[in-house]
Amino acid sequence: MEIEGDVIRKDQQRDVALVKIPLSKLKTLALKFNYSEIGSKVYAIGAPTNADLQGSISSGIVSTYRKDEKTDQTMLQSDTIVNGGNSGGPLVNEFGEVVAITVSKIRDAEGISFFIPIDSAIEKLSINLPEK
Repeated sequence: MEIEGDVIRKDQQRDVALVKIPLSKLKTLALKFNYSEIGSKVYAIGAPTNADLQGSISSGIVSTYRKDEKTDQTMLQSDTIVNGGNSGGPLVNEFGEVVAITVSKIRDAEGISFFIPIDSAIEKLSINLPEK
């Protein structure tokens, strides 16, 4: 399914955006704002190479947190396998909570992928979420 959306907010440096789509009654995923522990299980959801593979899931662990040399932003590093089509998709924990957004992988090394922690994305977009 293709849906046209409107960009509400974006942060070029962090490479994140808030996009509004004209659909309602969609199921949402919960967000986890505290950093996941090193060694905890995570799952990348997305379409690794094309739309025919959408909904694919790969698993791994949180390896560490690193500072991106170009932006000085914290990145979650994981051994979860990701490919180009996974970019922008969620990284969830074992409870189905979004902990990060898929960004990239090291091309000439297996098992090194990077993700934007969800709390950082929310902060960079200046989104005020209601207290629970």
